[in-house]
Amino acid sequence: MKLLLLSFLSIFLLFITFQSFSQIKPDYTKENVPEKNNLLKVASAVSEPSVLPLIRPVIAGNAKQSQNITISYDWSMISTYLIPSNPSTEAVFSPVISSLIIVKDDNGGVYWPAVSFNNMASLAIGEGYLVKMTASATLSVTGTAVVPELTPITIPYGHGIFGYLRQSPMPLSTLYSQFSPYTIMLVNSAGAVWWPQFQLDNIDNLNPGEGYRIFTNSAFTLTYPAN
Repeated sequence: MKLLLLSFLSIFLLFITFQSFSQIKPDYTKENVPEKNNLLKVASAVSEPSVLPLIRPVIAGNAKQSQNITISYDWSMISTYLIPSNPSTEAVFSPVISSLIIVKDDNGGVYWPAVSFNNMASLAIGEGYLVKMTASATLSVTGTAVVPELTPITIPYGHGIFGYLRQSPMPLSTLYSQFSPYTIMLVNSAGAVWWPQFQLDNIDNLNPGEGYRIFTNSAFTLTYPAN
């Protein structure tokens, strides 16, 4: 019975995570989109934004490194632990542009290359992003790594998507003490869920490159341990 309930919740939470995009037509060609002067209305109608305060990351020296992020076909949530050398949205996603449909953040930002629309100037460290693809692809990001234990993330009240700042996986249970007082539920791109009220948990690890949808009863600050 518990397994059946967990399966139902996974499907339901994926629906919650991605349902706000149902207002955008499934055909993203230029012939099937609104006029460009109406795109801001489309972007703002996709979901109510959860504005995240500015994060001032601490970087680990000046050495450049790369992070390869696997982006699945259709919808997924991603993030990076790097401050990209060129943080502009167009530059970061240029390696996967042939398969990219749309990118969205939780602040109302949308990057929609098919119609040359972008009101999301750059990526922000600590945030997660919803990405829709026509095919799976590997996104390679080059930049400077942040120091996770010195780069706290403000999680908003209500809901939002946050990023993972460590360079290796970590059990979710390591962060229970930070999450528990404020978190209603947490869900990943695969539909795995942590719902502490009902002792449901099939999210084993938080992983580099992934983003996570969180539902909260209060804003709080999340600080990852060191790499």
